[in-house]
Amino acid sequence: MLCYSCPTLQQFPYPPTSQDPFLSRLGFSLSLLLMLAFIYTFSQIVKELVIEKETRIRESMLMMGLRQWVLWASWFIKQLLFMSVWVLAFPILMKYTNVWPKSAIFLLLIFFLLYVMSIIAFGFLVSVWFNSPRVSLIVSFILFFISFVPMLFIPFFTAKIPYGGKLALSLLSNTAFGQGAMVISHWEESRLGLQWDNVAKPLSIEEPLNMGAIFGMMICDIVLYLLLAWYIDAVKPGTYGIPKPLYFPLLPSYWTGKARKSSAADAEESSGWHDAQAHEKEPTDREAGIKIKGLTKVYDQGLFSRRGKTLAVDSLNLNMYEGQITALLGHNGAGKTTTISILTGLYTPTGGTAVINGYDIRSNMDQIRHSLGICPQHNVLFDRLTVREHLKLFAMLKGMPRKEVDREVASMLQDLQLVDKTKTAAKNLSGGMKRKLSPDRRVEDSGAGRANIRNGSICQESYLGPAGQAQGGQDHPTHHSLH
Repeated sequence: MLCYSCPTLQQFPYPPTSQDPFLSRLGFSLSLLLMLAFIYTFSQIVKELVIEKETRIRESMLMMGLRQWVLWASWFIKQLLFMSVWVLAFPILMKYTNVWPKSAIFLLLIFFLLYVMSIIAFGFLVSVWFNSPRVSLIVSFILFFISFVPMLFIPFFTAKIPYGGKLALSLLSNTAFGQGAMVISHWEESRLGLQWDNVAKPLSIEEPLNMGAIFGMMICDIVLYLLLAWYIDAVKPGTYGIPKPLYFPLLPSYWTGKARKSSAADAEESSGWHDAQAHEKEPTDREAGIKIKGLTKVYDQGLFSRRGKTLAVDSLNLNMYEGQITALLGHNGAGKTTTISILTGLYTPTGGTAVINGYDIRSNMDQIRHSLGICPQHNVLFDRLTVREHLKLFAMLKGMPRKEVDREVASMLQDLQLVDKTKTAAKNLSGGMKRKLSPDRRVEDSGAGRANIRNGSICQESYLGPAGQAQGGQDHPTHHSLH
């Protein structure tokens, strides 16, 4: 006899699954493996960025007119191209070695691409805090491992960690990748694999985590790391460069590139300088392109230094006029290099200011650098670039039209007597040839004065022109002595 009133239970249908211990542990194992595989690459990204900062090559490129975002973009593209081999190789290996055989390969490609991009962006963020390559190398190893630490606990406490907590932990790039690998492994156990129709589908009623959320968090990581690196680098540039105010993103002049020009009266009022202090009568038939007013620089040697504070530049007042060559002469330690470094934005002045072409060096250095350059004491060269490639780079940084670049480069090779070294890498040049090749712009530091007599005549002709007349703008070399 059948009892129709008796309760019965029947399980709802559920897609077939395979309990594969390998897939169950793959999320953790793969994230650990890739963390160890990329930790060296990550540390090298940080180290190279800090080396470029320490050697002042980066700041020299900015002095020559290179925009900051272009510099960052070039590094990002370079590292992405370098790591693109792994971006392509890993999805193919995971798909066709039956690790994740059922998942869509294009989704796997997106997953690994976002991971690599987040590594590069994280490297940018770490690099802005350091000025020493050695320290940055050690710390980058530690930080990259720390970004993986949550994955040591998530597999064991996944049921106790709320959905919001898992998303918050995904702000760490290695943790985001590990959780993504766990999601893909889950779909592989369901014999479906990661597909376009289940990207945004929760794993279960109890587990709302899905691959769409992981993709979103990885994109968020990239954007967040890059924004923080951009902001911190601007307000805390390190040893070299002029820091921007904390509120600089709110300034319209930063985004438009148009800043209010400072008048001579503004500069004099800010420094308390008056014409009566001048030792030489100022010319009345020329325009002062550079007005230095009460410029002061004090180096703080630190709490544990016996030297304390060192005064490098003491209330310097000087006007430099268009169509003239102004030379700063003085012994070692007189402050020549420091003055030039302040004028070109390498150092921040302790007191006073300078106005160049109507722009104040304290607030409008980006506008000043459009018409300013420097030939520093150290060589601003890239070891792997040839002589021709350097000259082409310098010409394009200064905005020369592309159709004129090749002709100008050929002319510069003749003027610098480097025709026979056209295809020679910079690292294989002699010291004198490196000095010739270094960007010889409108402001020259005392290093150029160490060139031989023949090179000196070349420099003189580039300043004065064939007729011996000063060309447009101002030239300001510094030297230890006058021969």
